[in-house]
Amino acid sequence: MLRFVAFAFVALLPAVAGAQAVPAQPALGPGLTPVGAEQAANTLAEVKIRQLARHGKQLTAEEVAAIREPVVAEFKRKSSAYYSTSEIWDDGILDPVDTRNALGIAISAALNTPIGDPRYGIFRM
Repeated sequence: MLRFVAFAFVALLPAVAGAQAVPAQPALGPGLTPVGAEQAANTLAEVKIRQLARHGKQLTAEEVAAIREPVVAEFKRKSSAYYSTSEIWDDGILDPVDTRNALGIAISAALNTPIGDPRYGIFRM
């Protein structure tokens, strides 16, 4: 499965317009997130451990696990392609069988869209 967001331009936009024109939610495969569940859980657990250490307290292994487990579960639930589609963060889920057709439509739309004259001045560095 592949999530498409503004699928007509995702593949070509970064190459043509530069990084500043990249959509906020690019096309992602299932389960791909900027930060992994384990990394996020470890970070939150480490923050809590250091907060308590400043006050002279320590967490047991069970308490650390109690902090980590809900974070990992939430990440796994929210990193699903079905979750992001249900929240309407993307344009839907594409069946792998339809990938070639959708990519052809996206490239065709990108190549046949008229590009207007720029409406900005000269950039100086």
